[in-house]
Amino acid sequence: MSRAESPDTIVAVSSAPGAAERVIVRMSGPESVSLAAQVFRPDDGPPIDALPAWSVSRGVLRVSVFSAPVPALCYLMRAPRSYTREDVVEFHTVGAPAVASAVVGELTAREVRLARAGEFTERAYLSGRIDLSQAEAVLKLIHATDDAERRLALGELTGELSVRIERLAGRLVDLLARVELALDFSEDDIPVIGAAELTGELAAASAEVDELLRSGSGRAVFSEEPRIALIGRTNVGKSSLFNRLLSRDEAIVTDVHGTTRDVLEGELELAGVTVLLVDTAGETAPPGDRDASLSPLPPAGGEAGLPAFLTPLPPRGGEGQGEGGSPAGGARFERSADSSADALDPDDIALARARAELDRADLVLLVVDASEPLTAIDMTLLDRLASSSSPLGEERGREPSSSPLPPAGGEGEGEGGNVPDGTDARDHRGASTLIVLNKTDLAVNAETERVVRRRGIVAAVSCLTGAGLDDLRRELAQALTVRGLERTGLRFLFNLRQLDALRSAGEALARAAGATHRDIGLEFTAADIRAALGHLREMTHPFEEEEVLDHIFSRFCIGK
Repeated sequence: MSRAESPDTIVAVSSAPGAAERVIVRMSGPESVSLAAQVFRPDDGPPIDALPAWSVSRGVLRVSVFSAPVPALCYLMRAPRSYTREDVVEFHTVGAPAVASAVVGELTAREVRLARAGEFTERAYLSGRIDLSQAEAVLKLIHATDDAERRLALGELTGELSVRIERLAGRLVDLLARVELALDFSEDDIPVIGAAELTGELAAASAEVDELLRSGSGRAVFSEEPRIALIGRTNVGKSSLFNRLLSRDEAIVTDVHGTTRDVLEGELELAGVTVLLVDTAGETAPPGDRDASLSPLPPAGGEAGLPAFLTPLPPRGGEGQGEGGSPAGGARFERSADSSADALDPDDIALARARAELDRADLVLLVVDASEPLTAIDMTLLDRLASSSSPLGEERGREPSSSPLPPAGGEGEGEGGNVPDGTDARDHRGASTLIVLNKTDLAVNAETERVVRRRGIVAAVSCLTGAGLDDLRRELAQALTVRGLERTGLRFLFNLRQLDALRSAGEALARAAGATHRDIGLEFTAADIRAALGHLREMTHPFEEEEVLDHIFSRFCIGK
């Protein structure tokens, strides 16, 4: 079948998979209405094929595999006032997967074809109902993971991006026409557009492309959820907090130090954002080893608190390391040739995994026992992860301390006094840290509270009584909003194809400006303007090649 025509009628389940209150079966094509009349009987009123556009009728579906009729609502949208600009019929019926499959089977038995993935939206695009940026916004909306992504996708679906692109493309069409006219009359000495005006127009167009790039995010909507890592020494209540936040018992909780060794994960929804909460092993290294054991990339030989056979390797593709020595994507480990299976220490492995999670985290919850004095481990974690100049406090508009607080117990001595100067408080990939003072149901150590509260944003909780947990959830939601899409003032979510098209358009405009500045000929300027225009058109009405369109729409689910 040619993409220019859609003579056949298609059907698919358009609602989400699984059981629900109702399920939606959608048909589109020239035979939709007549086929609907064959299987649907109204409770009263005229038959479905006698109804006008945008009608709804209550009745029953006659499905051969069921002995009794199936109650349903039938929605009729006649061409061209429909999503696909074809006749469209939707049956809203009992939300059981078996019922949906039976209704689809009844229709496909009557020469209706099962729709391909994304075919309804593809027909909407091919009929001119929507452009390609709006079609891709449907996909972004389907895969959006939070309210901010849904808001941005809806903005694109309503045509906000299309209007911006078409307005810029119109300016470039006008500019190209004037440049082409200047080329045609170059020997007649007729002024059409001067170099200064051309330079100004190209600069304005380039500025518009730059503004589009700034107002859009390249963050993929299909990426993993934001990760919140629970970090702290053993027995401060990380696993209890993990269970409390998830409202279920996922982690084993005992009084024995080092109970948690594996990394535990659980999904948590915070103000419309789905996040991944991660429980990690508690830090147990002795004070003298604290700095080295926490560093992202310790030297080989086990001197950093890890045995030589678990020494992290440098990043693939070279011997260099990233900022702070941390390999991109987390540390890699290998066993040395002379190591034995007996040499594997479970505590070392657990700590290595916890450090890798710290590197992956988007937000860190540093848990401290409010009832005990701060230990050297606590102080080192505070210095590394929650300095007084934490960016989270600055982003939230809170006043950080004017200088780093000395360790508890004196000027540079006492517990935590072994922390070296110059330690980067955020050498773990730049994630912000929220400090949690746990066990507030016990007598709170005043010095611990004083030190901790001067280090950043603090939430005081009791996992035993549940006190403070609602406040903690609000702080987490606010912290994610500060670091997420809401803070940045974004208007669009660009996929890789759209980002590449915009960047290529900007590069072509820069070449056009360079050709104008060097005065090498208007034909070169015209060629680059034409190239920029082509790249912009890729975002809305790009290609005729079926292979490219197949690639775009095959990523949709069936029924969309």
